[in-house]
Amino acid sequence: MVRFCRFSRILAFLGVLLTFGGGAWASTVQTDHVTAQIVAEPGTLRPGKTLWVMLHLKLKDGWHTYWRNPGDSGQPPAITWTLPDGVTAGDIQWPYPEPLPYGPLLNYGYSHDAYHLMPITLSADWPKGKPVDLSAKATWLVCSDICVPEGGSFTLSLPTADTTQQTDAEIAHLFRTARERLPAETDWKAGLASTGDKVVLTLSGAALDGASVKNATFFPYEWGPIEPAEKQQLATAANGLSLTMTAGQKPDKEKLDGVLVLTGAPGDGPATRAYKISARSGVDAGVIPAPAAPGPQAAAPLGGGTSPTANVGLLTAMLFAVLGGIILNLMPCVFPILSMKAMALIRHAEKDHRTVRLHGVAYAAGVLVCFAVLALVLIALKAGGTATGWGFQLQSPVFVAVMAYLFFLLGLNLSGVFEIGTSIMGVGSSFSERSGFSGDFFTGVLAAVVSTPCTAPFMGVALGFALTQPTAVALAVFLALGVGFALPYLLLTFVPALVRLLPRPGAWMERTRQFLAFPLYASVAWLVWVLAIQTGPHGVLAALGGIVLLGFAVWLAKVTRDARAHGRTAGRAGATVAAVAALGLIVGLGAFSTPSTPVSTTGRSAEGPRYEPFSAERLAALRAAGKPVFVNMTAAWCITCLVNERVALSSTEVNERFAALDIAYLKGDWTNGDPQITALLESFGRSGVPLYALYGPGNAKPILLPQLLTETIVLDALQDLSSQPKITAKTDRSSS
Repeated sequence: MVRFCRFSRILAFLGVLLTFGGGAWASTVQTDHVTAQIVAEPGTLRPGKTLWVMLHLKLKDGWHTYWRNPGDSGQPPAITWTLPDGVTAGDIQWPYPEPLPYGPLLNYGYSHDAYHLMPITLSADWPKGKPVDLSAKATWLVCSDICVPEGGSFTLSLPTADTTQQTDAEIAHLFRTARERLPAETDWKAGLASTGDKVVLTLSGAALDGASVKNATFFPYEWGPIEPAEKQQLATAANGLSLTMTAGQKPDKEKLDGVLVLTGAPGDGPATRAYKISARSGVDAGVIPAPAAPGPQAAAPLGGGTSPTANVGLLTAMLFAVLGGIILNLMPCVFPILSMKAMALIRHAEKDHRTVRLHGVAYAAGVLVCFAVLALVLIALKAGGTATGWGFQLQSPVFVAVMAYLFFLLGLNLSGVFEIGTSIMGVGSSFSERSGFSGDFFTGVLAAVVSTPCTAPFMGVALGFALTQPTAVALAVFLALGVGFALPYLLLTFVPALVRLLPRPGAWMERTRQFLAFPLYASVAWLVWVLAIQTGPHGVLAALGGIVLLGFAVWLAKVTRDARAHGRTAGRAGATVAAVAALGLIVGLGAFSTPSTPVSTTGRSAEGPRYEPFSAERLAALRAAGKPVFVNMTAAWCITCLVNERVALSSTEVNERFAALDIAYLKGDWTNGDPQITALLESFGRSGVPLYALYGPGNAKPILLPQLLTETIVLDALQDLSSQPKITAKTDRSSS
């Protein structure tokens, strides 16, 4: 087998030599992942002249190498020459790279082919007719899911002549392709400005006047001045353009050097071209915003239009937050807890009204403290450059597992399996002191925590506004959300007439209490399903094992209590309970550090329209092709998202309308987080899912659907889309 592999490599090497003219102009090394060549450009090789050579790396599918600045990770190729006296080699001339996303990181490099041009110069006194012998050692890092350092040694013997050599067509094509990707020199004015955590590059020049640039990406020569993975916001103007980027870990407010890649580049030639940019602070590029033009605006933000939060003021955002908080109480995870508080209020309705009101205040204080902490964590993560939003903690499998365990224990408590203090609803009897006010406080905290998987109407705009504002303003909006969330219970405690409208205490309360355990058990099943998506079958097995052990610990606790009631020593049993409970948590949480196996997201959703995974590139390509697009941003832990898909997006009529209008359906899964999805949410002024956007051909601003969908809402939006003149249904085209 070894001999056969060696023989295959020899055949491949001979084939390359034959292809490139008998070996004078090329030297090849074959590795497991790359066919590497150093190729010389046939032409005039004379004393005192320069000849171009190239390190060409042809990569297997799925593998890539790196640019001079590899981005968030990686290492660029390097070459070391051994040259005779009178021969010098210049630096690598780097073609523009492509972005290479990997999880939350973004690298710069090349897939398929990488071209590295270098000049070789002969001295003027080089003997006429003497060959030029070149030797080089090259190294490169090739990566896919793993990275492999590779390299090889190359030798060339190039003839010299007084006349131009015959050019090989294959080599000529190789060099022509490489030169098309080299960044061009420009005479553009390049200005640099820094505002907060943003870096703004402005460019103006005669070639840019009226140019219809569709996309722009800046690649800095060095790592650090900008964050590679953060979105770059393009704005075109009548006499130039600007590009707003997020400052990196080594910002330089004075200069920014690199390569700008433009799609829809000015002038004749390829649609995508690169330009060398050297921007300096204090340079006024004089970019004047252009008036909005009709038709497609491919240079608009990813969302396709002005953020809905742009015209939202603080008072409006706070009003929306209060309304969203009130509706949040109806979510299935929150409702059992609020109902239990209401039943406790009925039980104690005859008490002093002042005491009842203090219970309400304590509950509201717990809610407000939880929302304030959540706001501060979100603000801190945003300030640190993390792309995050509402419900971010549910992207952690450990947090999801903890929530599943908590709901399981609460469900057992409501079912009457054990009692740990009615005033705190299962947080711990030690908190039920001081007339139960501590219990009310922690019940408020618990209710707020379990509400985070859900997004109610009005919340999206309010929180999207909050996360773009200073800390004090953002905190005010989150506290307004907490006020709305606590308001129903506060009204019951402060308005005795409302309590008297509720049913009188009786046996029904115990039955209702037991019944409310089942929404919590359903929530446990749902959270385990979320874990299945996040961690795969091993994580689910660990979670279920932890739940079994927690159930066993509850049983031991009951045995311990019964033993104590009969005067028997229960210290050892109590220690056993604690040990089993701890073991359950360790077993359940220990497996969640294992990376999840990606779950295919292409197919049908709840019998709904066929979809494909969302990516910014796919969205841009579909819009450029003139196709209508429906974008659904969802997450497995988002109850609202799942209900909408089942209720509004799975009907036969919706399926038929999607097919008739030839609508491309892109579905983004935010279960484990995704920077591209976060960027799209932010472009619409949203901080969480769900998000539904319907793009029509030639329309920069999509139709935004509400966060709670019905079949009628979806069909009405599709009707609005079909009434636009640029939409032509499949049935119409086939009939024509």
